[in-house]
Amino acid sequence: MDKENINLNKFDQLDCLITPGEIVRRSGIYEICHSDEPRVSVLLTVNTIFPFCRRCGELVRYKLLHAAPHISEDPDFQEDASAPDNPAQQTSDKRQFRPGEVVLIAGIYSVLHRDHRQSHQATLNDGETFPPCKVCDCDVRFELLSPASQRSATAGNKPTQ
Repeated sequence: MDKENINLNKFDQLDCLITPGEIVRRSGIYEICHSDEPRVSVLLTVNTIFPFCRRCGELVRYKLLHAAPHISEDPDFQEDASAPDNPAQQTSDKRQFRPGEVVLIAGIYSVLHRDHRQSHQATLNDGETFPPCKVCDCDVRFELLSPASQRSATAGNKPTQ
């Protein structure tokens, strides 16, 4: 076959002005404009880099077809970086416990009711469950004030000396 008879398909890239290596400024659907093959589209996200082509390298170009923010760019779907990943496991001197959680540390707890009474103190043993209040139900909270150095004596259990 003669070199002059080889069909080198060339595709127009004049309307594709974005070059590989540039930073993607807007998320959306982009057209990939190769010089030697038909166009295809791809989703690219903001602050990534327009990739080089494995076949044609830096000759590839891009064109924005439809700008649309990625779901991770939408404030309603963004994670709060300041919030802990697992709030129930957060460690703080004033962590509040809810009814139904297991008491991990025996001691004196401040009992915080919703509206019907002032806060008060109560002792709870490790392994017990924080109880609901008969009036404010699960709106009651517990804060550890003073951990016990050993488990309290209960029926059948004597403190060690």
